[in-house]
Amino acid sequence: MFQEALDIYLNQKSRLFLNAGIKPMAEGGQKCTNDGSAFDCNVDGVTITVPGTQGPIFPTLTPPPSPGGGDCSAFSNCNGGGGSSSEPPEEDLCGRAKRALSADNVTKAVQSLKDRMKDLNKKTNNEQLHIIRKDGNTNIVEGGENHVPFSPDIYTKGSVHDHNKLGQPMFPPHDINSFINTVRVQNYPPDPLNPRDKSGEAFLGIVTPDYNYFMIFNGTKDDIPPFWGEGVVNQYQEEFALQVDRYKIYNGPVPDNVLQQIFFEYLDKMGLKGKISLIKQINGNNYPITQNPDGTIDNNTTNPCNN
Repeated sequence: MFQEALDIYLNQKSRLFLNAGIKPMAEGGQKCTNDGSAFDCNVDGVTITVPGTQGPIFPTLTPPPSPGGGDCSAFSNCNGGGGSSSEPPEEDLCGRAKRALSADNVTKAVQSLKDRMKDLNKKTNNEQLHIIRKDGNTNIVEGGENHVPFSPDIYTKGSVHDHNKLGQPMFPPHDINSFINTVRVQNYPPDPLNPRDKSGEAFLGIVTPDYNYFMIFNGTKDDIPPFWGEGVVNQYQEEFALQVDRYKIYNGPVPDNVLQQIFFEYLDKMGLKGKISLIKQINGNNYPITQNPDGTIDNNTTNPCNN
């Protein structure tokens, strides 16, 4: 199925944005090949770009739908850690978040990006991306002003990049699209000795001056949606930016809970309701961010994961 989807997508342009957004740069598509000894499955290159602060004056901020959710108990003893199971689908959210985000290479990437933000001598607004590899290594991609080239492949487990104060500290649709493409490659190359579904091991994070956000996948490989067309994702991205700009025009700085509501709204629009969890990381502690049935946000400020 993965090979077929990639072949179908071969002649489409891939546009993946992060906000500091992932912006498309590569032409062509995605294809896995096998020379008999190894798979080569490159995902088209992208550019991570911080969007401008100006936007149309008359967009509409629509209230998010009610996707369900609840408090931390919805994730099966979120305060109790992940248990001893080695199978990611059997772990609760807190256990999977701990396993992915407490890895030495991930914590080093986060700290490096935070230190970089404090460096007054660094080039203004230059972005940096840390690609966490499945073999434990980390590739660092240096970007220019507000952008950085990125070409994930099947050996990528996750990625973390920095957002300075100019970018909105939340994942827009292009981030979501980039994350899903990272999820797509988790089961490649196939491992006949360990055939379990590894889709839940993917992650994508942003580091900001005050806290970090991470996306964790809740589903299986069967829950991964088909490739979205370039125009579809771009339209979602534009609508997201309009909603944020609308709020800023009439209310000033956008608070976290509004950004979180918009994030959950676009998960629903993109057919990912319940498939992606949002983790807010403050001083090394993981807080599952959930949406209540009435659309309000529960930050679980008194119920963090037991890290």
